[in-house]
Amino acid sequence: MRIHEPSLQQRVVHWILISLLCASLLLGVVTPVKAVSEVVRFERISVDQGLSQSWVRSIIQDWRGFLWIGTEDGLNRYDGYEFELYRHDLDDPTSLADNNAIALLEDIHQRLWVGTLNGLDRLDPSTDSFIHYRYDPYDSTSLGGMEISALYEDRQGVLWVGTEDGGLNRYNATSDSFTRYLHDAADPTSLSDNDVLSIYEDRQGVLWVGTAAGGLNAFDRTTGKFTRYRANSADPSSLSSDAVHAIFEDSQGTLWVGTDTGGLNRFDRATGIFRHYHNELGNAFSLSGDEVRAIYEDRNGELWIGTKAGLNRLDRDKDRFI
Repeated sequence: MRIHEPSLQQRVVHWILISLLCASLLLGVVTPVKAVSEVVRFERISVDQGLSQSWVRSIIQDWRGFLWIGTEDGLNRYDGYEFELYRHDLDDPTSLADNNAIALLEDIHQRLWVGTLNGLDRLDPSTDSFIHYRYDPYDSTSLGGMEISALYEDRQGVLWVGTEDGGLNRYNATSDSFTRYLHDAADPTSLSDNDVLSIYEDRQGVLWVGTAAGGLNAFDRTTGKFTRYRANSADPSSLSSDAVHAIFEDSQGTLWVGTDTGGLNRFDRATGIFRHYHNELGNAFSLSGDEVRAIYEDRNGELWIGTKAGLNRLDRDKDRFI
């Protein structure tokens, strides 16, 4: 397929903006932001234009400019004009492992990885087929679990895979195998919970791992040990919830943690204190919802928080949301 780069890039970026707005509308009422002088018009691209399903789980743009869109009914490749769909085919062992494409990542070697409910897939561009990585109970170097919940590549080019009930997995490219990091009830320095929801590397090289029921973990790759940060109802300066969906370090070096029901946390790593931001009834400047799914800082240093009740922008000067 011939790609017209300028048009492709512009159309794809435009589509991403559309998707973000639509996602916010689907999740709830978008939190009002300050008016801008320019009128922005949106175009909706949906199943009518060829998208396999309207529930979008993940989006990335690859090095060629293609937009990859993971849905609950297959993986879509969009060139700015048309969609090409990848689905599971029972008669084709090299097809997508499962139609629920939860997580997407393109690594530094320009390889596309797809996390599904039936293992991890890597696209072979030469054959347009998929190589499968699955859990094997008889192979300790296989993937730790079948349901993939998170994909992350660190600054050293190492791929980390979060699974549901299979812990944290490190992909070893030279041996095409995995190293598992699992919860051990007898070891307080092990991963706190085997259900991994989020993975993030900060500027100091610490790998942060958010779990579904074990809070936040700081992983020291030199020692192989985890430091746990848990919610404690008796300690108001602890993590607000043990379900961590989003982790982000901003340009000022502040670590932000988004939780399932505990809102947003600002973590002071020097003191170990978490500052909480919750939805407050009657307060229009509080967080719109306590289920935080995404945290992002734009080029202007504005911090954006995506929740199940809309999109928020933090006013840093007044320490409130707009």
